[in-house]
Amino acid sequence: AVELLSSVRGIECHQPLQTSEILAQVHAHVRNNIPSTKNDSIIHEEIKAMTDIVSSGDLLAIAEPLLHISA
Repeated sequence: AVELLSSVRGIECHQPLQTSEILAQVHAHVRNNIPSTKNDSIIHEEIKAMTDIVSSGDLLAIAEPLLHISA
């Protein structure tokens, strides 16, 4: 969850460059559930929310059709 949250922030740091379609959809899903913060803050709640996203299987549901794989 921490690494995924860091990756989402990394995508934002590299804007206006664009990422792949899969990562863009994952990024959008994460940001629909965890708003971006501009200031330093305690990220405990963000990590808990990301853990819930990872555990839910939502990210696999997003990526699976784009990767042409099945679980």
